[in-house]
Amino acid sequence: MDRSNNLSAFNAFSGLLRTFVLISSPFPNVGAKWKNLILYLRVRRDPDALEVWQRYFDAAYYLRTHPDVRDSGIDPCVHFLISGAAERRSPSRDFDVNDYLESYPDVARSGLNPLLHLALFGTAEGRLATQLLSPLPTSASGEERPERVVMVENPVVIRNTWVPGLPLVSVVIPCFNYGCFLSEAIRSVLNQTFQRFEIIVVEGGSTKLESVEEARRLESTADSRVRFYYRTEPHLVGDNRNFGIARARGRYICCLDADDRIAPLYLEIAVFLAEAFGYDLVYPSLQGFGDSDVRWEVNDATFPDILDWNQVTTTALFRKAAWAHVGGYRDWGLGGEHVPEDWDFWIRLVGHGFATKSIHEMMLLYRVHGSGLTSTSDRDLDRQRRALRDANRDLLERNSAPVRPLRRQAIEPLENLLPEAATAAQPGFLLALPYITLGGAERLLSRVGQHIMDSGQRLVVTTSLILSSAMPENSREFERLTSQVYHLRKLFQDEEHARAFCKYLIRRYNVKTLMLTGCEFTYSLLPELKDEFPELRVIDQLFNDTVHVPKNRKYEPWIDATVAPSAAVLDSLVTRFNADKSKIHIVPHGVEIPDSVDHPEPASVNGSGKSNVTIAFFGRLSPEKAPDIFVRIAHKLSGRDDVSFIMTGDGPERSAVQSLIKKCKLENRLNCLGFVDDLEPYLRAADIVVLTSRLDGMPLIVLEAQAREKAVVASRIGSLPHMIEHGETGFLCEPENVSEFCASISRLADDAALRRKIGVAARQSALRHGESRMFELYDAVFEPARGVAMAQSQP
Repeated sequence: MDRSNNLSAFNAFSGLLRTFVLISSPFPNVGAKWKNLILYLRVRRDPDALEVWQRYFDAAYYLRTHPDVRDSGIDPCVHFLISGAAERRSPSRDFDVNDYLESYPDVARSGLNPLLHLALFGTAEGRLATQLLSPLPTSASGEERPERVVMVENPVVIRNTWVPGLPLVSVVIPCFNYGCFLSEAIRSVLNQTFQRFEIIVVEGGSTKLESVEEARRLESTADSRVRFYYRTEPHLVGDNRNFGIARARGRYICCLDADDRIAPLYLEIAVFLAEAFGYDLVYPSLQGFGDSDVRWEVNDATFPDILDWNQVTTTALFRKAAWAHVGGYRDWGLGGEHVPEDWDFWIRLVGHGFATKSIHEMMLLYRVHGSGLTSTSDRDLDRQRRALRDANRDLLERNSAPVRPLRRQAIEPLENLLPEAATAAQPGFLLALPYITLGGAERLLSRVGQHIMDSGQRLVVTTSLILSSAMPENSREFERLTSQVYHLRKLFQDEEHARAFCKYLIRRYNVKTLMLTGCEFTYSLLPELKDEFPELRVIDQLFNDTVHVPKNRKYEPWIDATVAPSAAVLDSLVTRFNADKSKIHIVPHGVEIPDSVDHPEPASVNGSGKSNVTIAFFGRLSPEKAPDIFVRIAHKLSGRDDVSFIMTGDGPERSAVQSLIKKCKLENRLNCLGFVDDLEPYLRAADIVVLTSRLDGMPLIVLEAQAREKAVVASRIGSLPHMIEHGETGFLCEPENVSEFCASISRLADDAALRRKIGVAARQSALRHGESRMFELYDAVFEPARGVAMAQSQP
């Protein structure tokens, strides 16, 4: 007992001695040290300030998370006052030193202990403790119970204020022997739609001289936002990441491997989620390239599930304060000893309660090649799991129940996302689509988009539905025009996030005009948009008088103009819905008219001397386009040896169409080509173009065929009677009437002169539908003043 008492007395004396040494030492800043000690005495005399201090300073937590302080015997309060805060050590789970100093740079410059500042000055000034984690529940005795983390009832409020002139994101690119890929990685960052970033390249001591030389070559011509650091000895990737992060100036970190790339929208989406909704860890799904096209769609990471399976991709964006909180990356060796250092890092972030959010869009472009670390690691997954569980045993013991991150609410969520007024001067045009697939509507709207860009506006495109696997996706139709094509349902799993992002787009890109076409998500958002942006001009494009008309009429009070392709659609709206004609504008579809038309030499069939007649279907293989009717037409005409059939297009009915072709034994008579990149050669080769639609508006393919002097046989629906004069510029048939279609096709197939006559007349009709005229009419809708001037100039 005496020995125990003596040991306790000795430890106490040692602690006092170390405390005295700490107080009297010249480090850190002597002036700040004594100022903090004096201010602490002031806190002790001020009941309100003392309440704030006691709320956020937890001595037990401080000693538990900083064993060196515990072992030294120094009083934890004194240590935190004098050096702890300067070393960025946090006094409790409810107060993060890094985050407070980042939010309030003036406090950081003053040298004051941040918790002292909050207690004495910050609360009165309306400053907030930026709580990153939820508190642990306490027992009846008031002692902290370390077994679980729970969500508190009310969200924590955080400030987004950031230092002017500093990057918001630091992209750290460690490079070890991958200099040959480095330029691609850097370029993918420079091409981001969000530009408030810096790039830190860490040349991690490559053993290949050419890799180092390539890094130095890139440095010699680098953008001013790119900084290069060179390490003389080889280091593992986690150490290289930590090296770069320690030198980063951004609030957020994104680590990008030198052999990978990120999609142009990634930083914008990730930063939006972090800034507007307070997420600490945001990460995209993965698309492989190179030796594999592997795809990995991620989900929101949870603890302890993440110990069994990594749920986060390597290029996640995370708060630098969170990195500091958990101690950064840890390396695990190479080959059979390798454990993914990023997996371990994610485990610690999620286990400490940091909030995660996944992005389903494939925005990490992951290079798969034989020399990659993943491909050369031969340690099996079960052993990796065991190693990670052993290394993170403390988190498992602390969190016996699933960790539930604290909800966070940001003040001024867009403060760091919106540009200066000068950089937002270019007006924006938002085109809201339900999806982008193959079809005439997409081709038409992409041409309108090109015209919008040619007029000096920024084109922003959104979609709101995810296509089924049977429907081909065709985003490249618009991505060739703009990198700003946002697939909202892939980017955001929560409706709230998607709606908030649309409002952000309008603010960020100075959107003056919103044009939607069949987009129910945007319809539902119109009342909010017009309330927040009363000057926003909303235009609804209708392609027919059936499918989207009810939504158009429901939201008519918030729609400034409705565009109809023909007088037939306008008359239907007025007759059926008593629509206001003054708000409906007729803009017939237009196509690019070739200057001249080539007529291919006819081919003979089976040596019979008869000219082969090619009958073609061009369109989406979907129920409304009735591709099955075209197959039945081909079957009924299969007895003729002078005709052949082709189909192009793709869609949900492709399997059914192929099965019907086989059932009708048309494999050698009907060539089903699927999607083709270039329609022109097939359109030129066709003699008769057939449109069998059950439902349609003003199909572009009819105008394109007519412009090339092709005879068209089409259903008598929608605007087609206004496009085709029966018997003069083509033939019209009742939908699904196979016999009537066959009769019209046979008449044309039997009479080359008639085909020629109708083709020439059809081209003359199509000349009225040139793109230039269509663009003039659209401009009159987009800019009402121009429309009034055009109307006044008409004879």
